Amino acid sequence: MSRIREVLQTKRILTPGARRRAGEYQPVPLGLLDGGAELPFSVYVKVRPRGYPQPLFLLCCAAGQVFPRRWQVQMQELRILQVFIRREERQQAFPYLLERFKAGLTEKTRGNREKARWGYEIALLWLRHLFTLDRERLSEQMEIGFNLIEYLFEIIMEEKDPGGLALDLWRQEGLSAHGLHSCLLGLGFARYLGWKEKDAKALGFTALVHDVGMTEVPRNILEKTNPLTAAEKGVIKNHPQAGFTILWNSPFCRWQSLLTVLQHHENCDGSGYPEKLRLRQIHPWARVLRILDSFEAMVSARRWRAARAPKEALWSMRRDWEKHRLYDANYLSLFIKFLAGR
Repeated sequence: MSRIREVLQTKRILTPGARRRAGEYQPVPLGLLDGGAELPFSVYVKVRPRGYPQPLFLLCCAAGQVFPRRWQVQMQELRILQVFIRREERQQAFPYLLERFKAGLTEKTRGNREKARWGYEIALLWLRHLFTLDRERLSEQMEIGFNLIEYLFEIIMEEKDPGGLALDLWRQEGLSAHGLHSCLLGLGFARYLGWKEKDAKALGFTALVHDVGMTEVPRNILEKTNPLTAAEKGVIKNHPQAGFTILWNSPFCRWQSLLTVLQHHENCDGSGYPEKLRLRQIHPWARVLRILDSFEAMVSARRWRAARAPKEALWSMRRDWEKHRLYDANYLSLFIKFLAGR
């Protein structure tokens, strides 16, 4: 029996090397590993033995060792599509994964949906890393996000139904996933609107990082399950200005992007924040992101409610416009058409 099959045998996993703290590990698409080559990070497999309520993570290949091609083939035969890396090794993993992702986009034998799943996992990994950094280190990471947009845009351009692709990819919840989902919708919607490539990519990048200001909100507020106090709501409402400040010196953020980050919670009737702007005062990109942001929030589950169906969310947004004029009517109408049938 091969080493990888031994690792996956439930009778053999109760070893001192087994780790149970799931929060330490992040998924990586198995298809992105270069079987037969040395890896710059350690790879783990997740197993769920009988009698154990939580999964265990077992070391499969240590950093600096060659990941045998036959292991990769055997894992694929066992329908294992993901392996895991430890959180502290994400920084070492990004250059490798981006290079493998870039090369994989040219492979004719792989479908666009598989490539999209790769992009989803890498972007989510990056965003989770981004949201753990302090302000001084955040700017160093922006080039990775900009490169990710280049690759995600290529996938969107190959897709017949980019809106459907975005919705079908959604697997995760939380702040990082919210940015990624908004980005995928934004790239597809910009294509639908016929925007120039540079503007579509810029909107996608903006949507990806639009909540970066939330990194300065204390974790105890973000994770609070009880109703927020007025003071706590005020802290959260400061995140557009914090994001604007964080991204100010980034060479990858155009002025339009900075304004969009600052204004993405402004409502067209003047009821939004931070400046209570009205329709004509809000940058068009921010009006688009306001729609993307609202829709994503509605169709994603939260601790206090279940996710809404896409059609239900769109109807709710239409009612909000009819009653309060929260959104740009033209963009909202086009967004509904963009997702027609979903």
